[in-house]
Amino acid sequence: MPGQWEFQVGPSVGIEAGDHIWCARYLLERITEQAGVVLTLDPKPIEGDWNGAGCHTNYSTLAMREEGGFEVIKKAILNLSLRHTEHISAYGEGNERRLTGKHETANINQFSWGVANRGCSIRVGRDTEREGKGYLEDRRPASWEFQVGPSVGIEAGDHIWCARYLLERITEQAGVVLTLDPKPIEGDWNGAGCHTNYSTLAMREEGGFEVIKKAILNLSL
Repeated sequence: MPGQWEFQVGPSVGIEAGDHIWCARYLLERITEQAGVVLTLDPKPIEGDWNGAGCHTNYSTLAMREEGGFEVIKKAILNLSLRHTEHISAYGEGNERRLTGKHETANINQFSWGVANRGCSIRVGRDTEREGKGYLEDRRPASWEFQVGPSVGIEAGDHIWCARYLLERITEQAGVVLTLDPKPIEGDWNGAGCHTNYSTLAMREEGGFEVIKKAILNLSL
């Protein structure tokens, strides 16, 4: 795609990856703004016979990186295949314009994997196959992998960073100093928290209060 530029973040541990992505995007926004360049994270901003833009995600666990890890990777890929539709729904709006089965992508409706194959949903590197351990690459997420609304799983981290970015820009334009310190000024008043509401499907169904109490017990431990 003309004008496409790729950058990387990580390695990151767990949901820290979401923080790194949002920080990188913030820097990208500011740099392009200063240069007078229009930035878009749309996965296919201009239709044409070229690649779109994705958020290819490399993932591994300790077991995957140790001897015999390739078998662990294959089990993980099997589990990913069972929830392909659910994952696609969280991988970014407009991704169907990018995941066509052409231009180094897999078809959005079909899960696939392969070694050194850019046309698959999940790609495993030749080094990983040869060494019998390593990591897998999920090539399905769109470049802006972000959704609006109630958050599912680690998506909450994306929402928080987006909200903080907007808050930073609004206060900057208003000439106001912003801090996220939980108690920036000592005194007889409340501090600032990040109160987090959480539920599972079981908690929201009949008898869910008992599930909630069990979860609270686990939190106490």
